[in-house]
Amino acid sequence: MMLRTLGLLLLAAEGALAQSREASQWDANVTAYGGTVDGCPCTADCSPNSLEEVVQVSSNSVTATFVSGADLKFAYLTDEHGTIISYKAGDDLDFGPTGSSSITFEWSASEQPTGVVPHIVYADSCADAVYRNPDGTTVTSTWRSKLALLAQTYDVSGGSSSYTSTIDAAPEITSITLDADWFNTGGSFAATFPAAMFSTEAPTGMNVAWLKNQDGTVLAYTEGEGTQPAAISISATNFPRGSVDLRACRLFPTEKLCTSESIVTKYINKIEGAGSAGLTPTDVGTYSTTNTAFTDAFTGHYDSGSGRTSIAPKSSDCKQYVMYAKHVDDDGVVIHDASGLLGFGFDKALDFAATSTMKYKVYLTCDGKALTTGIMDLAVFSSLNKGRFSVRTDEVQVGYPKCVGDRVADNTTWFEVDGRDCMCDKGTLFCKKAAPGSYFLMNEGESVGLALSVSLIVLLLLCGGIFLLLKKSAQSSEKMVVLKENAQASPEDRL
Repeated sequence: MMLRTLGLLLLAAEGALAQSREASQWDANVTAYGGTVDGCPCTADCSPNSLEEVVQVSSNSVTATFVSGADLKFAYLTDEHGTIISYKAGDDLDFGPTGSSSITFEWSASEQPTGVVPHIVYADSCADAVYRNPDGTTVTSTWRSKLALLAQTYDVSGGSSSYTSTIDAAPEITSITLDADWFNTGGSFAATFPAAMFSTEAPTGMNVAWLKNQDGTVLAYTEGEGTQPAAISISATNFPRGSVDLRACRLFPTEKLCTSESIVTKYINKIEGAGSAGLTPTDVGTYSTTNTAFTDAFTGHYDSGSGRTSIAPKSSDCKQYVMYAKHVDDDGVVIHDASGLLGFGFDKALDFAATSTMKYKVYLTCDGKALTTGIMDLAVFSSLNKGRFSVRTDEVQVGYPKCVGDRVADNTTWFEVDGRDCMCDKGTLFCKKAAPGSYFLMNEGESVGLALSVSLIVLLLLCGGIFLLLKKSAQSSEKMVVLKENAQASPEDRL
């Protein structure tokens, strides 16, 4: 109970530190935000309840349905704090050939709103119309917020329950498909959620099913009811670029069931041409100090102390890329099965455990069309007693700030800071976890966040203590007044 209370206090601290409207690129378009629009004064009801429905339709979009029959000046969407995260005007207000009375707002994937408020501004009156929930509020909760609230309400993590569903109720992921332009867009997948049969009578309450990727982005969401929940299906749902692990989950009042599936192999098959043409390959050979084809393509690092190596594209022009590495055995044969895959990722350097004699083959595509491959021989590299190979000098010269002393932001050089192995990437310090028994260390941002959260908790506890003290003092004063009145009573009232 204490841990849950502390968690809620920390969430409250996070909310208190962020509850303010932020500037956006559309502020100038909505010059009198939240009321009358400049140049078109509203004379009647300036904020009517004209929206009929607001429905989230994807991880980063909602559709607002409104009363048709009037032209719109513009429309915009705000988050729970009032920040404008989407704006539509002019051609963007085209409702289709049938004059549909709905608008779909999309927001950047980097935005993570817990609630949204659609606004439509009528051209004739400039009234800023919104949707109001049955309780009178205007903020519509997003999937992310709904799931967080249910997870906290049900609190099924780590606990056992007498209400247990059969294993047949576990979700099943189906129909995973990569787009033709998978490098830029991703793909789609679907899932089925069988009917849940419980060992005893299940508790009543809403159950929900959802799809997400490894980043926790909720891609689809649906709600169900019933003491014996029926089967649910979620049709083909798009997943974004960079998704490597897909998950389907269902939450009941007493149990949470999840299934996950890696799609790394599907990407590799697309790249190498298993069942398809594959990408156009260029092999740069095996690493050596004189093989400039290899060192022009890749940059990396090997740390004999930690037994780890990293590798990344050298060119700063390769900003979006897919990269993976496979182990090469002592006979020079590339191990293509799952046991040979050392690392895979989108837009980030590979980092994995390695020995000083290991060989591995690295695969890189910067556009989803051309493929560059090469073999890294750590035995040759280690014999030269170097910490890194093929320094990415072009990126250092851009002028990124130094994050620790004279250390440059080259994304490859490892050094020790406060007992931890760290490297600099574009002015930001990234460090590995400290060894067991080491001091607990945090960066400046983490320290400030924790300090503010603890300060707020202390303030809440202090306010509670003062309240209890005042309450106790008031009760004591009341007793003294009663005793004093009794003492001043007439002699006839005494025994």
